Amino acid sequence: MTTRNRRDPVRWILGNIADYLVQRAPIPVLLVRHRAA
Repeated sequence: MTTRNRRDPVRWILGNIADYLVQRAPIPVLLVRHRAA
């Protein structure tokens, strides 16, 4: 995981933001995740 985080900092940041949004508003996050996927 450390190697991946070092190689893909953007992904790590997005993951942190996603976790924060999930705790704040899970519905919008799920919609955005579905769209991104």
